Amino acid sequence: MKTIEKRVLLVDDDEDLAETVESSLARQGYAVTRACSLDEGLAKIAKVSYAVGILDYDLKGTNSGGGVELVAAMQLASPETSLYLVTAQADE
Repeated sequence: MKTIEKRVLLVDDDEDLAETVESSLARQGYAVTRACSLDEGLAKIAKVSYAVGILDYDLKGTNSGGGVELVAAMQLASPETSLYLVTAQADE
């Protein structure tokens, strides 16, 4: 799989936040693919390589590994992808 320089995978189950991030990246010329769950993110990386992955730490999915599980899968599938693991959860 060949990575397209400006292809971004955005995986977050917070639809409002994902929409805001996607809109900002699109205005800067990035081609953004969104997924809203761990399972959907895993399906996306099975088909396409991305230059950048922005992944929610607290994703829900089959194996409950969250964003960390997706990071591991993306590193295996596409080691050249830059990965960012993010969370909107504040420390209590």
